[in-house]
Amino acid sequence: MRIQTQSFGEVQVEPEGVLHLHDGLPGLPRTRHCYILDRDEEYPVRWLLDARDPSVAMPIVEASFVCPGYDPPLPRSEERSLLLGPEDARRFFLVLVIPADPRGITANLRAPIVVNERDRTGKQVLLASEEYPIRYRLFPGGESGCGG
Repeated sequence: MRIQTQSFGEVQVEPEGVLHLHDGLPGLPRTRHCYILDRDEEYPVRWLLDARDPSVAMPIVEASFVCPGYDPPLPRSEERSLLLGPEDARRFFLVLVIPADPRGITANLRAPIVVNERDRTGKQVLLASEEYPIRYRLFPGGESGCGG
């Protein structure tokens, strides 16, 4: 299936690659059906694209790229809303902020997008623990650790 995006033009996506965000995203409540676009398999930054609104393209990165072993405990209510059982595979994606000077790139470790791989549902979850920074700098000079 092809979708038209504002940032990347027309892109080919597989229907089974759709990600369902039942609650939308904070600030983007209508963003409920998305795709994760890999522009370059060697480049870790991916893009979360709204399947219905071509103007929405959000840079994200797999959490394990930024913080190996990143696996924060989720509130039980969030596990239930994502229908996550103890054996279900889950993936964590971090939203990036990319300023004009890319040395200032930050990742939000406190509010990951959690994906239930079994049924391709997802949700941005706010973690209670302050040990996960909201603005974790990817380059030297940032916080000292990834939390956890």
